[in-house]
Amino acid sequence: MFSVKKSEVLSPQWLESVVTAAGVLTIALSEADELIGAMLTTVFLVGFLIQEMAKEREVPLFRKIHFRPHSNSGLLLGNLLTPMVTASALLRVDAPQVNQYVAAVLFLCAVVPVAVLLCAVKNFRLSGVSKQRFAHQLWVIPVFGLLVWSSWSEHQLLSLVALAVTAYFFLTRLLYFLPKSFTLGEVVLISEALTLLTLQAAFSLTEGVGSLLACLQVLVLGCVVIAIAIYPVATRLQTLSHGQRTSCKPSKQANIAYLKLSAYFYLCLAAAVVLVLLPWLGYLLGRGPLRWGILFVIATKTRILLFCLWVLLVMGAVGVVTLWGSSSTVVRKYFHLLAVCIYVPGILYDVHLLHLASAGTLFIFIVLEFLRIFRVWPIGDILHDAFQVFTDAQDCGVAILTHIYLLLGMALPVWLYMESPHSQFGTSLAIYSGVLSLGVGDTAASVVGSLYGKIRWPGSKKTVEGTCAAILSQLLACRLLFYLDPSLSAHPLGWSGVLWVVSLTSVLEAVTTQIDNLVLPLFMYSLLLSL
Repeated sequence: MFSVKKSEVLSPQWLESVVTAAGVLTIALSEADELIGAMLTTVFLVGFLIQEMAKEREVPLFRKIHFRPHSNSGLLLGNLLTPMVTASALLRVDAPQVNQYVAAVLFLCAVVPVAVLLCAVKNFRLSGVSKQRFAHQLWVIPVFGLLVWSSWSEHQLLSLVALAVTAYFFLTRLLYFLPKSFTLGEVVLISEALTLLTLQAAFSLTEGVGSLLACLQVLVLGCVVIAIAIYPVATRLQTLSHGQRTSCKPSKQANIAYLKLSAYFYLCLAAAVVLVLLPWLGYLLGRGPLRWGILFVIATKTRILLFCLWVLLVMGAVGVVTLWGSSSTVVRKYFHLLAVCIYVPGILYDVHLLHLASAGTLFIFIVLEFLRIFRVWPIGDILHDAFQVFTDAQDCGVAILTHIYLLLGMALPVWLYMESPHSQFGTSLAIYSGVLSLGVGDTAASVVGSLYGKIRWPGSKKTVEGTCAAILSQLLACRLLFYLDPSLSAHPLGWSGVLWVVSLTSVLEAVTTQIDNLVLPLFMYSLLLSL
C-alpha cells in the first residue's frame, strides 16, 4: 500500500507511530466492549493511512495555511489522544449512555482527519494513479460508517455531524489566526477537545452541572467568546502597533489612534466578561460567581494556606523572569519543578481548589497572550519581553504557547480524573500524569541527556541515556507518591504495568516532534487509567 524506505523505518515519525500503536493496543485489550475496541483500532487505521498519504506529498496539505516548521504532522498521535483518554476513562463503566458517548468521540476522531484530507485535496488536481490510491486507501471509512450506523439513530447521527462541523470550525480558525503555532496533530487535538467541551456546555444549560465543571466550561470557552468580541478591534490594533514599532518616530495621530484602539480593546474585553461570562457562570452556579469564588477559597484553613503558598511560588517565578530575562533550558526546567511544587500539594491536600485555580490561571494566561499578541497599551510590549523567557525552538508562530501547554499538561489529568467515574473511588496514579511525565521525567531526561548523553535516538537530538534517566526517575517518583498519598492504595497497580506505561511515555518523549507538554501527560494518563 505504501512504499517504505529503509531509512524511514527508524525515523521519528515511524517510531512515534509504533509507540502510539502500543498505547492503543494496551487500551483496546483492556476494553470489555469489543465494539469500542474495534472502533478505536479503526480510528488508528484512519489516522495512520491519512498521515502516510500526506507524507508521500502526492496529496499536498493546506496551501495557504502554515504549520509549525521542523516538526512532523503528528496527525496520528494528536487525533488518537482524545479517544484514548475517553475510552480509558469510561473503561469498565457499565452504562449504555457511556458507550454511546465513547462511540461519539471515536466517530468525531475518525471524521476529523478525513475532513482535513478532503479540504486539502479539493483545490488540487490529482493524477489517475493518485486518485486510485486515494480511493483504495480510504476503505476503512465505509467500514467505520457501518459500525456507527448499526448502533445510532438518525437523530444521534445528526448530532455527530454537528460535532464534526464544530471541530472543523475550531481547526480552521486556529490555523488561520495562529499560523506556524501548531502541527496538524496538535491543532486536531485542541479542536476535538474544544468541540467536546462545547457539547458538554450545551448539555449543561438544560441538565445542570457541578460547580467546578461549570467554572471550567465558562473559563475555557469564555476565551473563545473574548476572541470573537475583540477580533474587530484587535486586527486593526495589531496593524497599527506593528507600524508603531517599525517607525522611527510615530506621528502624534498614530499614537492617539493606538491609544484609542487599546481603550476599545479593553472595553470589548470587559463587555464580554460582564455581559456574557459572568451571567453564564451565575446561571450555572445558581448564585453570584464572584461571591461564590471568594467563599470557596476561604472555606477552610487548608485552602487559605495552599493559596498563600501558590502566591509565594508565583511571586518567585515572576522574580526569576525579571532577573533572568532570556530563555534557556535551565529556566524552562525550573518552571517544570515549580509546577511540581504547586500540583503535588494541591492534589494531596485539596484537589478541588487545584481544579478551580488551574482553570482560572489558564483563563488569565490566554487573556495575557491576547494582550501580548496585539501589543495592547500599556502592558502588551512588557508582556512580550517577559514571555520570551518561556520560549523555545517550537515557539516560532504568532503565539507563545509553551507556558500555556505546561499548565495544560499539569492540569488536564486533574480535570479529567475529577470528572471521570473513577474519582468516586479515591485517587489514582493517573491524576499525577502531568507531574510524572513533565515535572519528573522530562526534566530528568533533559538534564541527564545534556550532561551525559552520547547515544542519540534515530533522527532526534534526544539521547538514550536521557530516556533511561526519565524512566528511572519516574519509577522512583511513583514510589514516593505511594508513600505520600495513602489513597493511591485504593487503586493498586502492578509495577510491571507502571514500568510499561512509564517506558512508553519516555520513549514517546524522545521521538516525538509534537509539544511534549501537551501530548505526554494525556498519553500517560490514558494508559495508567486503563491498567
